[in-house]
Amino acid sequence: MRRVLATTLRYAAVVVFVCGLVYLYSHPESLRSVSRLLAPVLPVTDRAPRATTPVLPDVPPWIRPGTAPNGSPWPTLSTYIESYPHLNVDGMAGVTADNSEGRNDLFVKLFDRDQRPPQPVRVILLKAQDELTFRNVKPGHYDIRYRNLDTGLIRKSPKFEVTFKQDEKGQEYMGWTVPLYEVINGRIYHEVIAERDFR
Repeated sequence: MRRVLATTLRYAAVVVFVCGLVYLYSHPESLRSVSRLLAPVLPVTDRAPRATTPVLPDVPPWIRPGTAPNGSPWPTLSTYIESYPHLNVDGMAGVTADNSEGRNDLFVKLFDRDQRPPQPVRVILLKAQDELTFRNVKPGHYDIRYRNLDTGLIRKSPKFEVTFKQDEKGQEYMGWTVPLYEVINGRIYHEVIAERDFR
């Protein structure tokens, strides 16, 4: 008797299940109703994470300083700035910083690359559309670094070598002329550097 009852219950369950499938197939809107009822309790796993916008630090706009970083006044002409080092003067070569095609005033430093780390040995203000020659520069490896006083951008020239050769007339020093305008022959010529590399 128990076996007959169990078998009957199994058949009844199968019939109910099949009838339910047939009903859902013929009434698909009922599935949507069930899903709405279950939505608050079902976890959502396929929803994309919310995009977040990174918060960038505020960078103050560049303002042309009224004095040189050491507090000295800017000269009215292209020349050395007071109270900065004036070194490497025991040579005979000339190195010309050329801003003749530039439209902005430049704060310029001649760096001695043979020191570790490189150190500024001459510091000048170079006016727009002007040039200035560092005189009596001793032999060695150098570069010129400069800040555009209107934009704040700092650039560095390629390294160059001041040399001399001996001939029957004596010692002849080989100087350099370094153009400092930012675009030369239609392309960027000098590397942009950070503030820490300009100190």
